[in-house]
Amino acid sequence: MLRRASFLIDPDGRRTPIGEKLIIGRAREAGIVIQSGRVSRHHVVLLRLPSGDVEAEDLATTDGTSLNDHPLQHAVLASGDVLTIAERRFTFELGPPIAPPVDDAATMLAKAGGDEAALQVAVDLLLERGDPAGSQLALGERVALSSLIQRAVDDGSLELEWRRGFVRAARFRAQPFHTLRELLFALFTSQAGRFLESLTLPEFSARLGLEGAFLPALLELRFGPFFAADEASRCRGAISQTRFVHAPFLTKPLVEQYSKAWLEFDAGQRRDLVQSRQASFPTCVVRWEQGGWLVARASQESLSVNGKSRFSAVLWPGDVVASAATRFTFRAS
Repeated sequence: MLRRASFLIDPDGRRTPIGEKLIIGRAREAGIVIQSGRVSRHHVVLLRLPSGDVEAEDLATTDGTSLNDHPLQHAVLASGDVLTIAERRFTFELGPPIAPPVDDAATMLAKAGGDEAALQVAVDLLLERGDPAGSQLALGERVALSSLIQRAVDDGSLELEWRRGFVRAARFRAQPFHTLRELLFALFTSQAGRFLESLTLPEFSARLGLEGAFLPALLELRFGPFFAADEASRCRGAISQTRFVHAPFLTKPLVEQYSKAWLEFDAGQRRDLVQSRQASFPTCVVRWEQGGWLVARASQESLSVNGKSRFSAVLWPGDVVASAATRFTFRAS
């Protein structure tokens, strides 16, 4: 993670450091409070991206925000940029570039890949060097997760695979964009995600800040699943123009695209899904929505997806759905 120091400087010369997130607004809990009827409670958010850059976003306010005297929706800030909120001007200051850290441990494990014998050699080398990760990997004790990541795991919106005590694979399910971005930052900057090998995301956007993220052990990056050809095509086009400069072992990113989907029941029956028709059951329904297949409750009965209680969920191939007597696996090809 390229953590360049950054600040907002107010008209009186006061400097406010920008950490992971800074909110400007009228609310008392805001990082910078402006008492004005023209300012919303939460007016602007400055968010640190996985690349280390800072993005400013106007939070759909009535009076708006200006960036260099132009209306702001969202933009990555450059040193010297001026944000204007209710005639108060704040200058963004960005510190000098910081070289990406050298993580020999992550490099060794990336080279070892999935080979257990090579992995053991890497663990032994870490132990010899006194790297704390060596003991952690050897013991296989799980590194603690932040509360933000743990909540996403608990509600099923983030699926993690562990190996030797560290997260080796992470799969993010469809969720609000801002939540996805905050979770990515939290995972990439955590000790648990230090040796992340595989990452799956429901979408790609330049606003995620992935291209500059420090991911020294990443071997695989996937996007999807997509069931609409135009959405898959847009994703391929976007990632073809992107260089992941701090992921040296990453192979070409993959876009998962499917044209058919069906439900597979325990007794072997199969029900094909058609976009123009929903599949209805006594306690749940499966329907096409916004480019994907969604399962949702149809009554007060519980609904679980892969053992996690949900009100609704966008389905991925292999998901197991259970609701009262109804149980099926979502399949696609």
